Amino acid sequence: MAVLNGTATAGLAAQSAAPLKQGGYKVGPVSNTSTPFPTSVVMFDPTDGKQCAPIVGQVVGIQKTQPMNNEIRQAAEGDPVAVVIGDDKAGASTGTGASATTGSGI
Repeated sequence: MAVLNGTATAGLAAQSAAPLKQGGYKVGPVSNTSTPFPTSVVMFDPTDGKQCAPIVGQVVGIQKTQPMNNEIRQAAEGDPVAVVIGDDKAGASTGTGASATTGSGI
């Protein structure tokens, strides 16, 4: 699956990819979106990823799921699920990407 940062805060996609990798999920592109996202969302390909999206959302602490738009489909490079980090998660981790944050800003 893809993990995409939809905020101006650097390193959020990599931080969110870590628990997925630890959980044994195959993480594909870890990148940024070209448009900002105010709210984090797990997006899915309606033909292939709908059942996985809520499960992935539990791992990363995101309840909202919706079908992929064209931008996310392209950024996901064919992956059926994309975690998009929005500004609602940006407040939880500012500064260095290496710090251990505990999700205080959901």
